[in-house]
Amino acid sequence: MHALPIAKGEVDRIGKRLIAGEASVEDLRAWNQCLIAYDRVRADVVGVIETVSWAEVLAGHGSDLNVTSRVKTRGTLVDKLRRQPGSPLSRIQDVAGVRIDGSMTLDGQDIVSEQLVQRLGGRVIDRREMPIRGYRAVHVIVKVDGLACEIQIRTSLQHAWANLYERVADRLGRSIRYADESLAGSADDPVERVAPGSVEAGLIASLTRQSERIAELEGIGNDWASARVDPATGLRIVSDETGSSAAAEAEDLLKILKSVTKRVEEI
Repeated sequence: MHALPIAKGEVDRIGKRLIAGEASVEDLRAWNQCLIAYDRVRADVVGVIETVSWAEVLAGHGSDLNVTSRVKTRGTLVDKLRRQPGSPLSRIQDVAGVRIDGSMTLDGQDIVSEQLVQRLGGRVIDRREMPIRGYRAVHVIVKVDGLACEIQIRTSLQHAWANLYERVADRLGRSIRYADESLAGSADDPVERVAPGSVEAGLIASLTRQSERIAELEGIGNDWASARVDPATGLRIVSDETGSSAAAEAEDLLKILKSVTKRVEEI
């Protein structure tokens, strides 16, 4: 059993004290025990994922997948609680998190999420249809012994884009990653506080366009069931002019995203 070692009500009270900067040594010790429980959940979820022969499951829809995982640090957790006032600590769904990324089609993402739900239960959140700040992926929220774990599923292009956006957010402030879409264009929108014409504003605008283009490229040929899957980008490749052009553009975009990410990290 991985149930929390303290009652949820006490977890929520610790969350409030963390936000206020008033957590005691006893609070921190109790929360560290909770993190141990979440880490066991993370390990259990990864264990289930690693039992699946994804190459066989994704036959015709993808190839190798990468699996990474983590438990939120106290600092990033407090940041999230402050961004979401009123959200109890015990209700945060991504204290434990797992990410699956790799060369797969949009259909491949669906197959992965279906396989996870079959094995672990949970619910699917499709951020391809409802992107936030351009972020596109499929999330599956699962529970093990009552504790939630968020699994992110990304194609190669979605993953490269998200990595770059995260590096930009590290420079501009992580709030631009998570801002409520209802704030878009308002004085409370963190993106609106970026100086017009600045390098940062240009990066955000460019990333938005790139996300939209990635969606278009990944949609091209997704229904070409007989076409091969490009091992680099996860796009289906057909030997006509449209397919070849889309594949070349996708490979170039993937290289650009990775290159710019590296340059931003060096700033």
